[in-house]
Amino acid sequence: MAVKTARDVESLKADVRTLDSKISLIAQKMNTIEKNEEVIGRTIVAHNQRIKELEEQKGSGPSESSSSSANTADLNGLREELKELKKDVQEMRYILNSINPLEFVTMDQIKELMKERK
Repeated sequence: MAVKTARDVESLKADVRTLDSKISLIAQKMNTIEKNEEVIGRTIVAHNQRIKELEEQKGSGPSESSSSSANTADLNGLREELKELKKDVQEMRYILNSINPLEFVTMDQIKELMKERK
């Protein structure tokens, strides 16, 4: 009986190590997502500044029609990029908010794994 208990303890230790590595991996992924979110935020700020500059140039007075149409095209392109970036940030926030490492494995699942290993 002592041998079976020792096996159970070793099996449980292995399971805990596996779960620990999975949690560490999730934490690393969350850190990466947070860094990406920061980069996207800075990009959005830069695009907003560029859009304001283009709007100010457009409203500052008459300019050449080819330059104006190029600026309008740039402005529209930046607006589309901004919309896409905002959508990406919203998706990442949803993912971050929905991740709860404690929900990945329950005690019942661990007990079930232990039964399967026997």
